[in-house]
Amino acid sequence: MKTSPTGLTALLVFAAYGAHQVAGHGYLVQPLAKFISVNIDKTQYSSTIDANKLFPGGTFNTAPELNIKSFVANYKKSKYKSIKAMIEDNQVLVTDQATPTCGYSSPEKTSYGALNDTVYWGRNDDITLDEGLVHPGPCEVWCDDNQIQQNMECQKAYTPASGKGAAPVPIDNSKCTNAKRLTFYWVAMHGATWQVYSKFVVVSVMKWKLTFCCS
Repeated sequence: MKTSPTGLTALLVFAAYGAHQVAGHGYLVQPLAKFISVNIDKTQYSSTIDANKLFPGGTFNTAPELNIKSFVANYKKSKYKSIKAMIEDNQVLVTDQATPTCGYSSPEKTSYGALNDTVYWGRNDDITLDEGLVHPGPCEVWCDDNQIQQNMECQKAYTPASGKGAAPVPIDNSKCTNAKRLTFYWVAMHGATWQVYSKFVVVSVMKWKLTFCCS
């Protein structure tokens, strides 16, 4: 992992691509991630990836659907078997308020029960309000070292049925028994500078002690 002069970034395993913008694009709302400070913009990305540097010759600054097509073609030819590994090797952190593992989220502030078979990404603690994944790009969820979800076009795959509210992301929660950490990665690919989002949460139920992290 690389770090920028301004600091470190986050992990909760959703990562997003795009140019740096004032408005952020969400966080893990169910189970709800907690954050290091009330003054943090919890919807903001914590690191970036230079798409042209990672995959020279790719097309990443045109229409979003073409950016995704180029990404998928280059990713399949690369050494990477997961979005997680790609992020860890290439992210540049944008602030010293975040960490490489959990971004702006604070696992110490979370403790939840057993996981449902769906997690939600949005911009409001109420999953029926606002919006979900607002840019094209891949997302991936892990319990410890077990990948429990992956999709290369999460905005399209996980649009709420009502067209409004948080994005419902199905996971294989059977792989989370006895896990200690849940990590959600989302990479937004609407430009050549990919935005990486991560969040982290802890869950404890009987044998479970599960921590959730978002990138």
